[in-house]
Amino acid sequence: MKARILPILFAALVLAACGIAPAEGVPASRVVTPVFIPLAGAVNTPEAEVSGMDWFGDTLVILPQYPGRFGSQGRGAVFGLKESVILEALAHDPPAPVTPFAIPFLSQGVETSLPGFEGWEAVCFSGSTAFLAAEARVHGLMRSWLVSGSMETKGQELSLSLLPGTLAEVPLPARIENFACEALVSRGPSVLALFEANGGRVNPRPRAVEYGRGGEKGSLARKGFVPVPALEYRLTDATAPDADGCFWVSNYLYPPDAGKLAPGPDPWPVPKALAGVATRERLIPLCLDNGGARPGDAPALWLGDADDQAPRNWEALASLPGKGFLLMTDKHPRTLLVLVPYP
Repeated sequence: MKARILPILFAALVLAACGIAPAEGVPASRVVTPVFIPLAGAVNTPEAEVSGMDWFGDTLVILPQYPGRFGSQGRGAVFGLKESVILEALAHDPPAPVTPFAIPFLSQGVETSLPGFEGWEAVCFSGSTAFLAAEARVHGLMRSWLVSGSMETKGQELSLSLLPGTLAEVPLPARIENFACEALVSRGPSVLALFEANGGRVNPRPRAVEYGRGGEKGSLARKGFVPVPALEYRLTDATAPDADGCFWVSNYLYPPDAGKLAPGPDPWPVPKALAGVATRERLIPLCLDNGGARPGDAPALWLGDADDQAPRNWEALASLPGKGFLLMTDKHPRTLLVLVPYP
């Protein structure tokens, strides 16, 4: 799979262009306007409930929360979009519609083996190896699971199969209604599972959980914990890391969730253009460094059209080399695909 390098050298230019001069040590913020890419086909339905995405080669793999709602012959389906199709759509003004194609999804019964299963929440790839995170609720308490699988290629056809023997439970740092692991980041043969809530008041020691192969009966083995910066609001997905170990996360606040998240002081300054908006829709850069993650050098990207009357539940994030980021909602207010351009 080709590398997805994320340029971060534009930070100084951005600061000069937008006139933001934060105090020393304070991250910068930048307002950007998303470009909407019309969707067609089965993914453009509320039943899709898109929950994550990542690149497999030149195919953007889009994960619905319940793949079993799609597919045929007893198999579920995830969805794919070729990079060339996305770029061709963006060559038009406004962008032309895109139609994701179905990729057979063989869960091998993993969903039925998880008590209280409430859907798949994240996906990432390391070569042909896939990692998926599942969410469950047992006796009112949230649980999170990690499983690996394989993307098989036969000619131009793809299929994603899970390996039930690799299933491992991810410990959650806090018990918050409907909050579990929402993002996965591959790091060589390992994968990092990131919790959804990392604010200082609800998760005093935010950290990702690292897994690798070698557990009993072929399961994924927990290798340790990776400290991450305190991050207010919800962390809903992550891009693949670049060659320097830097990646981006989608960071979202639906105002009614403020009671559960109890947001505290936030190091990323709210841009003046959004000072009166309670909804938070932004992308935050992070970098793996010295055994942990730290804020990246690039400015946070805030969606300038955020609207408290129509907040959008951004659940899926991937980079688009040379352009910016692709971002998708689940079903609130409907299935949306946008390009968040580099400044």
